[in-house]
Amino acid sequence: AKQCGIKSVSMNVVIVQETGKVKGAKPIRWVLLTSLEVKSFKDAWQVITDYEDRWLIEEYHKVIKTGCGIESHALRSAERLEPMVGLISVLGIRLFQLKLLGRVDRTRQAKNHVPSAWLRGLGLLCPDLAMSRLTVYEFFREVAKLGGFLGRKHDGEPGWQTIWRGHQKLKSILDAERIISRNHASTCG
Repeated sequence: AKQCGIKSVSMNVVIVQETGKVKGAKPIRWVLLTSLEVKSFKDAWQVITDYEDRWLIEEYHKVIKTGCGIESHALRSAERLEPMVGLISVLGIRLFQLKLLGRVDRTRQAKNHVPSAWLRGLGLLCPDLAMSRLTVYEFFREVAKLGGFLGRKHDGEPGWQTIWRGHQKLKSILDAERIISRNHASTCG
């Protein structure tokens, strides 16, 4: 900031202090710095709400940076990076939505939320799966297993690297299916 000639930055402070006592738990105390104007309780509440939603933004960045490895690509200029980030962001958001859907409601049927091509690809890679009964949560874990996630009871939830690797395998089988279909159509038709 100093290199740009900025000598000071005006900030507002919102302090969130938990007043009730819960046995064995430390009370919450957040000190939030914001450039937003805070002149009322409503303004302060908006700052708090924004802060509570920060984990969504952080998780999305994990999808893009850790999952797809956006920083590992050889592209360095903004002119070349922007289209790639745009495309990867669409896919990243879709994967993130599915993860959240599966986490919120583990009974949601995959056939109602997951692209049919992805389900078809997973069925090709995992023929023993009962695809008609598969939930979004199960679909997501199966994709992660393709990427190396073991899926044991004590393993917790899969990380973005394994999810992304699993999706790449899924994409590869769908690409192969498309090439075979195209070649079959041209030789037979």
